[in-house]
Amino acid sequence: MTRIYLDSCVIIYLVENAPRAQQVVAFLQNYPDHIQFSSNLALLECLVAPLRAGNYFLVRAYEIYFDTMRLIPSRQSVFRQAAELRARLQSLSVPDALHAAYALVGECDLLLTGDKRLANTWSQYRPSTSHTLQIVCV
Repeated sequence: MTRIYLDSCVIIYLVENAPRAQQVVAFLQNYPDHIQFSSNLALLECLVAPLRAGNYFLVRAYEIYFDTMRLIPSRQSVFRQAAELRARLQSLSVPDALHAAYALVGECDLLLTGDKRLANTWSQYRPSTSHTLQIVCV
């Protein structure tokens, strides 16, 4: 089974049926046996705009979607890994470093993102862990 971590923007594409949702669906169809992972960080990022707008229908849609995924626990090891990534890759924002750390700690094979900068930065970096994570931009 392929373990795929979805970051916030990818989840937003899917839940809100944004134009890029079709690309995400097509990509995921290449992995029919995949398991979707994410984090409470992604939930936080996804909920800000609908809560600000008072769109509780969309808030509920996100909550339902997150219920279908496996969430990687927010343990100290995730934050330690994110700190190491930020120390090595200074161009990574804190949220991007955390998404990558969640995927690494959760032993995901792929991190699916809509952030080209994150994918490009990662392609120049190879973590010193035994697990290889590939970051793909859709």
